[in-house]
Amino acid sequence: MVLLNSASIGGHSFDDKSLECIWDRMATYSYTVVFSVCLVWIPLIVVGMSYLRLFFYVRNKRKQVVSRENAPNIDNKSLRLAKTIFIAYAIFSTCWMPFAMLLVADADDTFPHEVHLFITVFAHLHPSINWLIYYYTNGNFKAGFHKIFRICSRRYKTQHDGQVSQSGTTTTRVINIKSVPSED
Repeated sequence: MVLLNSASIGGHSFDDKSLECIWDRMATYSYTVVFSVCLVWIPLIVVGMSYLRLFFYVRNKRKQVVSRENAPNIDNKSLRLAKTIFIAYAIFSTCWMPFAMLLVADADDTFPHEVHLFITVFAHLHPSINWLIYYYTNGNFKAGFHKIFRICSRRYKTQHDGQVSQSGTTTTRVINIKSVPSED
């Protein structure tokens, strides 16, 4: 995007509607349309068709190996992976398509500030959702997440057991230890 700005195509400025420093979508409308088509729509269509082909490939292979004993387990893993990838793609598409449509639809810059801001924030939301997709579709990810959460919880609890007193730059930790009578 910025390379085209360097070639005097379009511009780069602060967009008062989406509240971000970005290419000037109103400087050259054709540039905005090309951006929307080349950097959003074409990749979404190509990736969508690729995932669809992958899904049909896995489904057909699954039908071919149903008679084998160990194959369905391996194939189920492939199907779950294809499902996870497709869900991530669907979330990405759902987040970015409104942004691409807004760029083209608001040719006269008449849409309200709130619409631009909401759709821009929504477009950038997809990375925040990815971990949830993996959590609910991948057992290994879920187990790893719980393991990390338990480790962090233990560390937090260990750090906050006992009393802590601070004086100046020195921190003193008082740990309450129960005395156990010795068997001597």
